[in-house]
Amino acid sequence: MKGTFISIDPSINTTGYAVFTDGELIRSGVIRTPDIPGYMRVAHIMKEMWSIALKSTAAGRGYSKTALVIEVPDSFSYQRSQRNGRSLNQGSLQKLNWVIGGLYALSGVWANAGTIYSVTPRQWKGNRNKEWDQIATGIKQKDESDAVALGQWWCRVGNVMTVNENYTSTRR
Repeated sequence: MKGTFISIDPSINTTGYAVFTDGELIRSGVIRTPDIPGYMRVAHIMKEMWSIALKSTAAGRGYSKTALVIEVPDSFSYQRSQRNGRSLNQGSLQKLNWVIGGLYALSGVWANAGTIYSVTPRQWKGNRNKEWDQIATGIKQKDESDAVALGQWWCRVGNVMTVNENYTSTRR
């Protein structure tokens, strides 16, 4: 796949990322957030992603745009827990959506942002778990290995997915 993109496994605590250019993994890592309130964690992640995005454009072999491939949650049915009827994982999902929203907002002010692709876990890895990605990539940190595996998948099918209706994209 030609071009530069960053694959992202977002989380409020540890966001995994991987930078690819022309199908080659350039670098990968994890953004860890300090123990601070949620909105400040999102700001921390955005600051780090800004730096990663600028470095990826500089390393992009002459490409002027860098696409983002972001893992987003699958839709799920509303369930109630046994804890006083509160919904399951509602707080975690809300915080994850803060990060995803921040990534979309960041791309809006970043001049070199290309197309943003939102991909669900079901689309790119089916029922595989993070441990499978750790084995396949040789990377022990789960969020980083997920970002790398997502990027490797995108290198294989990204061109096909751009004509498929099963993804969400925002073109710039």
